[in-house]
Amino acid sequence: MTFPVESEAPMTRSRLADSLAVAGLVLLGIVPAIAGAVRLRHIAGGIATADNAHFLAMPWPVAVHIVGAVLFALPGAFQFSAELRRRRLQWHRLAGVILVPCGLAVSLSGLWMAQFYPSVGLDGPAVYWMRIVVGVLMTASLWLGVSAVRRHDIPAHRAWMMRAYALAMGAGTQVLTHLPWLIAPSLRSELSRAIAMGAGWAINVLVAELLIQRSTQPRAAGREPMPAMRLPAGLP
Repeated sequence: MTFPVESEAPMTRSRLADSLAVAGLVLLGIVPAIAGAVRLRHIAGGIATADNAHFLAMPWPVAVHIVGAVLFALPGAFQFSAELRRRRLQWHRLAGVILVPCGLAVSLSGLWMAQFYPSVGLDGPAVYWMRIVVGVLMTASLWLGVSAVRRHDIPAHRAWMMRAYALAMGAGTQVLTHLPWLIAPSLRSELSRAIAMGAGWAINVLVAELLIQRSTQPRAAGREPMPAMRLPAGLP
């Protein structure tokens, strides 16, 4: 005698979607991770290029930024696996303890680099201010995510960490938004550089907010929605 298992197909689809989402995030982070590793090798070897010559006099901020970004982006992708959280919750918590400082290293070193390294190429004032805004928002999102989990507000924790991760993964999406530069070099200008950089962050933030808003329409009874993106009144 056999008994039908009604939830087997939905569970299989859920696990497949979960695996594909994590794989997509890892793939998005691989190209900037490789580029960062190459840049670190050049800096360590004292090899000056048009893109890294300004880093050679003080290499530690960019080294912190690249190492922190790789650790935050690639292992951090697995933090969004619902299956892994269900089966390895302790691992999820331990990884978070390690990944949050990596994220802060990324945002704070990014702010330092934007402020003190000279602009190169077509990086104008618009790119500078976008980097400042992204660094501040990412730092605030990480802080709010940690604050939420400390008060056991798990939906808010997930929402803020998703926003922080989306901002951190801007470099991955910017690889795609800069493709017109590779296809048509005549398009290169300070304006198009700002558009390509801004589009990378904007796409990620938009996708994150859509996913968060989607969770405000619970499909299961008792599921608490994630909060909309608004800062506490006491935060400047």
